[in-house]
Amino acid sequence: MAETGDLLSRRPLRGSEGSNPSPSAKPPKPGPESIVYTQEYYEGLKSLLIECNHEYHTTGTPRYNDGEFDALLRMLKRIEAKNPEWVKPDSPSQTVGAKPPSTTSSTG
Repeated sequence: MAETGDLLSRRPLRGSEGSNPSPSAKPPKPGPESIVYTQEYYEGLKSLLIECNHEYHTTGTPRYNDGEFDALLRMLKRIEAKNPEWVKPDSPSQTVGAKPPSTTSSTG
C-alpha cells in the first residue's frame, strides 16, 4: 500500500501515458440526489416526522415550522424514491393528516 506522501508527490501522466484535465474543467457539484442515505438514517427521519405530526395535531406546539417540516418531508420522499423497498404504510409520505380523534359515545 502506498504512503500518502508517495501519492501526493506523483506527477500526472503526460503524452501517450495519459492526459491532464483542462484547467477549466470542474467536477460536478454534488447535490442532494448524489447523497447516499442509510436505512438507519431513513428510519430515524421517518420517526422524527411521525413524532412531529403527532405534536402538531395533538399538542398544538409543533417542533418545526411548516417550511422546515415540509423540507424534511421532501427529503424523506427523495430517499423513498431511491429506495422504494423501504417504504411502509406508516411513512409520513403515505399518510394524510392526522388520525381522527377517538370518540366515545354512549347510546341508550
